[in-house]
Amino acid sequence: MRTIQERVHSAPKPDGWKLDKLHRVLRVRRGYKNAGMEENNLLSLSYGRVKRKDIDGSGGLLPESFETYQIVESGNIVMRLTDLQNDKRSIRQGMVTERGIITSAYDALEATKGNEPRFWAYALLALDLPNTTIPLVVAFASPSNSATFQTTGFICPTLPPKNISPIFSTLKPLALMR
Repeated sequence: MRTIQERVHSAPKPDGWKLDKLHRVLRVRRGYKNAGMEENNLLSLSYGRVKRKDIDGSGGLLPESFETYQIVESGNIVMRLTDLQNDKRSIRQGMVTERGIITSAYDALEATKGNEPRFWAYALLALDLPNTTIPLVVAFASPSNSATFQTTGFICPTLPPKNISPIFSTLKPLALMR
């Protein structure tokens, strides 16, 4: 099986790391609609950051109802895979830092048990950094309705999350990586 890292970066598997399927470490969130306006903290993905937005504001395009939006939780990774911009500033994913709602046009992923979401947010960003043929879009089109997401091979660390977590205090925030 050829991994996504090999396709994008020609990266071999590091010694001691395992080969796995992406859907085993990241799960597409489904069924978290904002029915009945359960949540009103509006979030937006902008240049790799998931930011709070004024739900009552008049700026930008706002829907008639936010009940079709999806509820996301802190630690989720939001991906905008339908964005076909190919500029050097576009970052098509961001890490959610607070509970809120975001458009259902985005795919929301959550790390499965035993996987550090920050690691996976950086791993997905690293795949998007080359920004040559829009690697993430090419790799799995839309995870929520693509068999590619289910079968994509991924090189995974074998360290437990508690050993990976300290690394993040030394890394730049995701949005500053461009």
